[in-house]
Amino acid sequence: MSSRFVLIAVLYACLGLCAQMHAQSPSPSEVKNLSPDKKWEYDCPQSIEYECAPKVVKAGSDETVVDLDGDLNVYSKYSKQSNIVWAPDSKRFDAFYETLAFYELHGDKWEMLESLAKANPISKPISKAISGGLAVERTKKHIKAKATAATEIVAKVHEWTDPDTVIVYAYEEDGEETGKTVRVDFLFTLKFDGAGKLKIVKTQQLSEEESQKYQQDSQN
Repeated sequence: MSSRFVLIAVLYACLGLCAQMHAQSPSPSEVKNLSPDKKWEYDCPQSIEYECAPKVVKAGSDETVVDLDGDLNVYSKYSKQSNIVWAPDSKRFDAFYETLAFYELHGDKWEMLESLAKANPISKPISKAISGGLAVERTKKHIKAKATAATEIVAKVHEWTDPDTVIVYAYEEDGEETGKTVRVDFLFTLKFDGAGKLKIVKTQQLSEEESQKYQQDSQN
């Protein structure tokens, strides 16, 4: 057999194997986030084109136990960016979509503990740092301070270090007033007490170099 025919045969074999692997690989919409104890899973089935309806279901079933779409008003094409991170004991999880909310398991029912959609314990140090940065830029450019629209603080869970402790990466940026974007990045260590209330136990403002790592992690 000539080398030409051998090469063609190998190419056909590779193409067949690649097609088979592609067929067996789940699409992003089919990949589910299973809890560590394998009893629950996050799912976001497509509702209409470019959108999905995030929820938590009993593993291996379609039984919805948390309607994240309803709780957090998840909608639009950005719904596919929503996600959750499980606590290591599967008794809590956080849900992220434009805001950050925490849920806890009571018996066989999940209940929302806190949502950071409104005033929350992490907003004060971030807003203070942003105000300080803008003040510096105003001084440089001789701009008088004026009232501006509130900007959005973006917060995502970086990791759970134990069932009661979670590290949150958060940032805010502003600069419309001065023409130069001012951004601040923070890490917050939050701890739940026995009543399920959050308390900040550590606050760390990140340098620009330190923030790069967490920006990349938050995009994954």
